[in-house]
Amino acid sequence: MRYTLFLSCLSLLTAFNLTNAYDARLTLEILEAAVPSSAGQGQCPQATFKEECRNAQQALAPLRESFIKYGIDSVGAEAAIIALIAYESGSFAFNINHWPGRAGQGTRNMMMFPGIHEYVKSLASVNRRYLKVIANLSEPFSEEKQNEIRALVLDDRESFASAAWYLTKSSECPRDTLEKLRANTEDAFKYYTLSCVKTDGSTLPDRIAIWKRVTDAYKAHDNEI
Repeated sequence: MRYTLFLSCLSLLTAFNLTNAYDARLTLEILEAAVPSSAGQGQCPQATFKEECRNAQQALAPLRESFIKYGIDSVGAEAAIIALIAYESGSFAFNINHWPGRAGQGTRNMMMFPGIHEYVKSLASVNRRYLKVIANLSEPFSEEKQNEIRALVLDDRESFASAAWYLTKSSECPRDTLEKLRANTEDAFKYYTLSCVKTDGSTLPDRIAIWKRVTDAYKAHDNEI
């Protein structure tokens, strides 16, 4: 009996250690170095859409929370997500697509409406409001309704979490992407960008330049790397 109880306790401790083996490594120091225009007050005082703009201090908590919530378990994955968001949101300046103004496109990683819709449907926290928006409607939704659905995930918590959700939960992202990103290599980031995010290859050089700056920030400010 005692031996069985000991084994049960050991199993629980092992499971606890495994699930807590990785903690989000992102710090304010890293984020400000990774996205320099977000340091301090950042670009927000001069931003065109001030209500959408966030500095690094405002972005830090929702980003860290998203890494924990969605099981982002490596520096490579953290860096890839930050690089994506920095590129797509103009260093945290934008929360929706303004040019050319695509209906339903937004959050900090600028998901197109199909991704936004899938994300909204995955969140119990917005389910009641979502059902109210689409009441008595069927797809395809009008542009007005697409924007209403997008608005459900534009708060800081859900908007900054969208990239971590997309990497780990979206039907569009290959399931091996998170594993590949653990290598924290340029090839892994290219795979993430082209196969998961499905971006136009013509933007790859700019995206890689941002990713290199992000990885350099982790190397400079994280003693465990």
